[in-house]
Amino acid sequence: MTGARQSPVAAGSRPALACAGLGLVLVVVGAVLPVPVLYVVGVVLGGVGLTLALRSRAPVVVAVLAGVAVAGAAVALPLLARPRTSGLAGQWEAPAIDGDVLSGRALVSADNTSVDLRTGKTVHLGSVTGGSRWVADDRMLVVRDDRVDSVRLDASARWTWRPRGPQGIRPLAAADGMTVLRTCPTSTSGGSCALVGVDARGHLAWTTDAPGQRSGSPTVTGPVGSLPRVAVLPVRGSGGSFLVDPATGRRTLVPDAATLAVADGPVVVTTVSGGRCVTSLYAGLSPAWTSVSPQVCPTALPSRWFTAEGNLWVERAGAWERYTLAGGSREQVSAEDVPEPGAPGGWTVSVQRLSLWPNPFRGNDHAFVLTLRNPESGEESARLVTDRRPDLLLAARGGVVVREDGRVTRYALDHT
Repeated sequence: MTGARQSPVAAGSRPALACAGLGLVLVVVGAVLPVPVLYVVGVVLGGVGLTLALRSRAPVVVAVLAGVAVAGAAVALPLLARPRTSGLAGQWEAPAIDGDVLSGRALVSADNTSVDLRTGKTVHLGSVTGGSRWVADDRMLVVRDDRVDSVRLDASARWTWRPRGPQGIRPLAAADGMTVLRTCPTSTSGGSCALVGVDARGHLAWTTDAPGQRSGSPTVTGPVGSLPRVAVLPVRGSGGSFLVDPATGRRTLVPDAATLAVADGPVVVTTVSGGRCVTSLYAGLSPAWTSVSPQVCPTALPSRWFTAEGNLWVERAGAWERYTLAGGSREQVSAEDVPEPGAPGGWTVSVQRLSLWPNPFRGNDHAFVLTLRNPESGEESARLVTDRRPDLLLAARGGVVVREDGRVTRYALDHT
């Protein structure tokens, strides 16, 4: 009995299948190591082997197309597997500068250059060196003992004000083009401290005394280079502070145990009256609202308090309260519901360094992924992927601003 004979077609396909198998092995080895040359050679051998194997069973055109499709997929899939930016759309770019974010509004460098984090506009005070830098009222202020410079963040207006003789100058508030400064004489010039109001053209608008103030007296300003819209002048030993209107220089004395200045906003005053905690918000010389606690006030001084997400958060004796800045409504909250001070725009933000393996072409490289998550649900809202670690400058409900690769970029949340 004669044994079964193998068809010439099957016998002819063995070398082709072996070629395809070798190509598969090289593809795997090239991806794991990673070695791009081995991966590419493997893709070529696999495509050629598959084409030759199919040619004996299908039309030549179909076999060639199948081989090309497999090879193309092997090249494209690793590239497509790279993590990609989602939920964000670029709005503007500006050249990056070294510096700090002041008032949550502008990136400011030591050479008095600012980048507006809302618009990307860059402004440079080239003729001014040194000084302390502040951002308030849509302006950058540079304060020195012999001069004060102001420039709008859109570069539409600029002024310089100089005192009469050397003075120790401290900014206290800025609103509607007006700037409140405390000036105290140096040891050589003599005299007493004063408050001055400088208008939108850099002219002296008003001046008044600064009772109880010395050059070393602490000032009440906002967080991270910011100023409130109402000036606060603590009065030593009185249990109160003067609030000063930037427009007129008029002032009123309010009792306070502690005062909190909101960046580019009002001031919050708290004290104890009749055994109750009394908290008031001042956008001017009269309170916008006052809230009195129903229970006995455990302590006059809050152990922690700050503003975030349109609310005032106050901790006393381990218990937290939340006040809405808009109307002063008050409620007790658990510690788990309290955001971190300075939390980026209500988001949970994380930055991860991810390997690009198994991409054989960039297997030894890494990408950085900045993720915005909803703090309540934990769901991802947006993701930014960059080749270098992004420096998060600002995060708000509308988007993020990052510094990366020599540029500052604002990305808006893409709701499409």
